[in-house]
Amino acid sequence: MTVSKKEQMLRKVRGLLAKAEDPACTPEEAEAFSAKAEQLIAAYAIDLALLAEKKGDRSKPVMITLDTEKNYRAPFVSLLTGIADAFGCKPVLAGGTMTTAKKLHLVGYEADLDMVQTLYGSLMLQATTAVLAGAKASGTRGDDLWRFKQSFLVGFAAKVGQRLAETYKRTVEEAKPGAALVLRDRRSEVEDKFGELFPDTKKVNGPSAHDRAGYAGGVQAGSRADIGHGRVGSRKQIAS
Repeated sequence: MTVSKKEQMLRKVRGLLAKAEDPACTPEEAEAFSAKAEQLIAAYAIDLALLAEKKGDRSKPVMITLDTEKNYRAPFVSLLTGIADAFGCKPVLAGGTMTTAKKLHLVGYEADLDMVQTLYGSLMLQATTAVLAGAKASGTRGDDLWRFKQSFLVGFAAKVGQRLAETYKRTVEEAKPGAALVLRDRRSEVEDKFGELFPDTKKVNGPSAHDRAGYAGGVQAGSRADIGHGRVGSRKQIAS
């Protein structure tokens, strides 16, 4: 049976993640395996863009709409927008604020949007697992527990967004000649489509962290997060 290039890439990523999750693996080795997995995913997205350019694919950016999380909505929106930004997609809330908007629009190329949704599904599950473990270990209760979880997820989202942006930038620099120009053109087309669909948008501030220990724990968890195995729609609930 013929195996597609996408499946080949996913198998490599899963193999790296399995090594990173091995209890016998040192923190330094786990970080190296995770970093390689991130690089593979970024390289795959870049290769798709270059292949489309070579074939003269005149596809245009499209828009999709995703539901936002009910619990701890703002930090999860922040996580999603950070992933989208790294892969050249433009997010906008469908009315309301980061804490009240029930939907979020994403504008980008179809392949990039697929990547964003896949990564978000995986990272959302990882964030949920990590924050539940962190909250239990912290021993906090009541309103302090809510602040801890909120701050943890804010820290997680910030760190993951930083990691993905750095990995994508570095992978572009190491890619084939002309990659940066092709990707810059694609981002410009996404910007144009976004401006056409949403001419009157304005930037909003991201969620705040009010618990120093929670934020630090989230940043630490974000630095260890693996990428590549999860789907939107399969999730645990975080009790508020």
